[in-house]
Amino acid sequence: MISLLASNPILLLFLICGVGFTAGRISINGFSFGVAAVLFVGIGAGAVSASWILPDDVWTFGLAIFVYTTGLACGPSFLRTVRRRGLPLNTTGIGVVVLGAVVAAVMAALAGLSSATGAGVFAGAATTSPGLAAIVGYMEAHSPADVFAKLGAEPVIGYSLTYPLGVLVPLLICSALLRHDPAKRRRLVERTARVEDVDGLTLRELAEHLNHRVAFGRVYHKGKLIAADPEYEIHKGDRITLNGKREDVSAALEVVGEMIDDKTVAFDHSRVDSRRVVVSDHSLAGARLGDVDLSGYHAVVTRVRRGDTDMVAHPDLMLELGDHVRLIAPRKKLRKASRVFGDSYRSLNELDVLPFAFGIAAGMLLGLIPFPLPGGGTLTLGFAGGPLIVGLALGALGHTGRMCWQLPAPANQTVRQLGVALLLAGIGTKAGQSFAHTVTSPVAIRVILAGAVVTLASNLIVLGVASRLMRLSPAQTCGVIAGVSTQPAVFAYASQNTSDENSVLRGYSTVFPVVMVSKIVTAALLITLLLR
Repeated sequence: MISLLASNPILLLFLICGVGFTAGRISINGFSFGVAAVLFVGIGAGAVSASWILPDDVWTFGLAIFVYTTGLACGPSFLRTVRRRGLPLNTTGIGVVVLGAVVAAVMAALAGLSSATGAGVFAGAATTSPGLAAIVGYMEAHSPADVFAKLGAEPVIGYSLTYPLGVLVPLLICSALLRHDPAKRRRLVERTARVEDVDGLTLRELAEHLNHRVAFGRVYHKGKLIAADPEYEIHKGDRITLNGKREDVSAALEVVGEMIDDKTVAFDHSRVDSRRVVVSDHSLAGARLGDVDLSGYHAVVTRVRRGDTDMVAHPDLMLELGDHVRLIAPRKKLRKASRVFGDSYRSLNELDVLPFAFGIAAGMLLGLIPFPLPGGGTLTLGFAGGPLIVGLALGALGHTGRMCWQLPAPANQTVRQLGVALLLAGIGTKAGQSFAHTVTSPVAIRVILAGAVVTLASNLIVLGVASRLMRLSPAQTCGVIAGVSTQPAVFAYASQNTSDENSVLRGYSTVFPVVMVSKIVTAALLITLLLR
């Protein structure tokens, strides 16, 4: 069996993924590893036999498509999120990275570990494979051949012993945060109000006054039912349907008038009807909802469903392929109004390989460009940073002429899941043998304890800042934790275990690029200082 799997790496890959996904579904008191279990199955396989190691191209390919598709998904909201909350979160992320390096150096000294092992402890506790590469690369370039032959494995020892805990701790924190996911209780509601206090305003002006927290669907005026045209001037006594989160609708009712129990307005489909329409027109990828011209159809959009999350429609909402919009229009015009968005599932199922391949190629080329560092040396973004940055840019751009960069949401999720499975299986088998050899060594306990201190301190600080100080939602806090840990397994776990995957994406993409680069730079500086 060992010989068979060693000579057939593709067979080994699918067995690891199959066993990993099966193990990931096992739930103990509400906790399950999900796709992250593939990593630990890979480590086990690598520990069983030194020949059970997947080629580097497997996890490199998985990493590239994972971070690129993540960038595409995050791109439309990335710039807005960074401007709003990016500075404090990224400052915290960089601070945590620097603190982790200091704590690793101190703990290594207290535990009697070598400088090279201490640097490896930082890389493993921070789960940064590019950081480990920077450490080993510096040692190879600046150490005599005989010294490097003796000490070159020490960073790998520190890394392999502390890496599993660096994944487990943020996983457990996210599990605790998402155990009672409040997003599941924040479904959008629809209420009918009788206008009392906003006579003379247009619906557009009223929506702006309410900060677009609610959307208006139908208006009943003097026996006539119409779709809620933004330019409609409201009259006292009108009955209007409001869509939004329960608390936002309640606040809007205090401004508009009083809630009434009238099913006629919301459920009368004889003249004004509604339907869910899928966004499949590639020209709308990355477009603002407010720029979609529906005036000729007297139609209005009240909700947008992305994945499993319902969002209130507002003019600045960026559309993505695969979104489902709730469209309200006169019955006779509803079908034509639907065609504005494409409304074709068939076109969504057709993956456009050309822009996908060009995007990943551009990202990998960017990752190969060397950037000079102060004091000598160079920094490359690698196949993690390059594709991510290009994905963010192209996702925000949406399309260039007829070239549509975005992927439909179902296709994006499928490709992303494939990428993270390949990545975790590959790096798991690669780390398995080192982990097996070092876990029984005399210094193993000291190394693991040093890494535990770094991992716990880093994650608890991020948790406190994101959840307590900035009051982010549990889903977005998990995204920030996954981004600061630069750990795809944590991101995949959080995405699978919340109904608000978009918040996880926003949190992850806000900090991941900056923190990833800061970890590489910090790792290089740490080994430089320790070996002086």
